[in-house]
Amino acid sequence: MKKGVIIGFVSSLLIVISMWLPAMNVDGETGSFMDATIVNEEISSFIWGIVFISVLMAIFAFMNKNATDIIGIVFALLTLLIGLLLMSVAQVAADEANEALAILGELEDVGIGFGIYTMIIGCIGAMAGYIMSLVSRKSLV
Repeated sequence: MKKGVIIGFVSSLLIVISMWLPAMNVDGETGSFMDATIVNEEISSFIWGIVFISVLMAIFAFMNKNATDIIGIVFALLTLLIGLLLMSVAQVAADEANEALAILGELEDVGIGFGIYTMIIGCIGAMAGYIMSLVSRKSLV
């Protein structure tokens, strides 16, 4: 099996796993994207959509065709943009929460969890894997 296929598959699964990893950290207490779906059901379809796209990306990595590699790159880029958006929104929310807590005199620390970073790393890895598959296929022809 080619390196690009393995990297694309593992990175796509990393995106799926990141949905259950801590996305926000409030004074040692963590919450994942899946925890957010329980609290706010409106975001549920959005998070499950990311999981579905990531599973499709893993399947596309194993199909190892030109079309599936290109679609995988597009999906990975789309998911990367969503991940960067989520990271920026989470950072703004964490900063505002820290400012509000400082005004109240509470010593809690709100920050971004490693689940968001894992999602972004998975997206970059998936794009790299798909590109590696495309390049290796082009050099063999």
